Amino acid sequence: MEVLLEMIADLPQILFWLAMILGIGISAFPIVWLWLKKLPDGGFGVSAVFGTVSAGWAAWMLASLKLLPFSLLSAVLTLLLMTVASAAIVYRSRLELKHWLNQHKKVFLLEIVILSAGFIFWSYIRGFQPDIQGLEKFMDGGFVNSILRSKWMPPPDPWLAGYSINYYYFGHYLGAYLTKLSGLDAATTYNLLLATIFAWSMTGAFSVIYNFLTSYKLQVTSDRRDKSRKLAIGAALMGAILLNFGGNLHTVWHFLTRQTKGYWYPDATRFIPFTIHEFPMYSHVVADLHGHLIDLPIVLLFLVTVIGFIGIATGDKRQATRSYLVIFGFLLGIMSMTNTWDVPIYGLILTVTMAFVFWRTAKGKFTSWFINMAIAGLTLLAAVALTSFPFHLNFQNFAKGVAAVEVRSPLWQLGVLWGGFGLIGLTAIWQYGFKNKPRNYWKILPLTMVAVSILLVIIPEIIYVKDIYIKEYHRANTMFKLTYQTFVMMSLM
Repeated sequence: MEVLLEMIADLPQILFWLAMILGIGISAFPIVWLWLKKLPDGGFGVSAVFGTVSAGWAAWMLASLKLLPFSLLSAVLTLLLMTVASAAIVYRSRLELKHWLNQHKKVFLLEIVILSAGFIFWSYIRGFQPDIQGLEKFMDGGFVNSILRSKWMPPPDPWLAGYSINYYYFGHYLGAYLTKLSGLDAATTYNLLLATIFAWSMTGAFSVIYNFLTSYKLQVTSDRRDKSRKLAIGAALMGAILLNFGGNLHTVWHFLTRQTKGYWYPDATRFIPFTIHEFPMYSHVVADLHGHLIDLPIVLLFLVTVIGFIGIATGDKRQATRSYLVIFGFLLGIMSMTNTWDVPIYGLILTVTMAFVFWRTAKGKFTSWFINMAIAGLTLLAAVALTSFPFHLNFQNFAKGVAAVEVRSPLWQLGVLWGGFGLIGLTAIWQYGFKNKPRNYWKILPLTMVAVSILLVIIPEIIYVKDIYIKEYHRANTMFKLTYQTFVMMSLM
């Protein structure tokens, strides 16, 4: 009751922040809709993420190039420019957009409800332990405050005078950007940012699953579209809950083996000795404002864009395909500054998807396929470089290469962690690989996600990236960053 009363006192700030997030999403939606209008939700489920990332990146780039200092003025100006661009799209496509909204308003409103409910719910949860202390909260809060005090990028290191932050800090920068826009104190916005990430992750997961299933099912059962959409909504809600509230089978193992000690939830992320195998629910509860958590909504935005790409690239729309490549490069560039480990993972998924789609559009002609892949690769690299070059000019990589692991996980422990998802993977292979026969290009994404997820579990059993961890924990960070995305992708599956 005390937490509820305190939340009521904080309600004006909570509702103001929620209105700001919804406003950014609505402002950015016409831009997102421009390339995702073929999807059932038009990309609205991830438009708030795109709006924050794109407007925030523009202010960051201006500050990085020493053209305009990072301030309330630059934050408002970049958001205003994005809104003007959206207004121009609305004016130019007003009849088409009005028709689209009339046809899809139920899903549009449902995603607003999911985002709002998720944000308010997690704001309430954070009220039970709002202190910014313990684990890495003090470091994350320090990064946000350092960025807020800095006129130019990169921001100064708060613990090493004369040096800039040598870390993938862009996610913390986005938190500072929203803090600038709101005018609220960072001590308050730290928890509001955590609630925002939770809400974005719920809506983003819903958007990924709903868009894929609806697009896929319409290829299979076009005579039952209404039923397919209702089933897709139910599945998308279940998937969003699983991704953000789910865990592994450690809890089941604990009670089936009649453990004498009481259950302690972090044990599910440290079950294999000297390793880390976190998942989003643990990250939400622990509440470190860290790169792997901040990047989760961006990952979901990326996957929604992949689904849009599959639908558009199989037609004769080369110009639209090039636009997608620029967007993919932009998002991968953002990932490289937010949680660098996600770049090779989702870059691989995109590469396999493009290779399959381009092979179909090339109609089996290797030369044509190779040229398309080469052009796509160069376009992606150029977009990634242009998006993130000021960051990488100032970043010194502290990884020291790759080495073979010295210890491997017992198979039974891997079974406890991933056995449930293994069944999901087999089901996906059966469902998309053998059972149904829709247009083949819709199979590629789920099958690729399953294959890459399995690969991410296998890699830390063979090699690891040498970083700052001590010898006993030599593969801990590698397993953590790779299998975190296994959990994300298999939850969506």
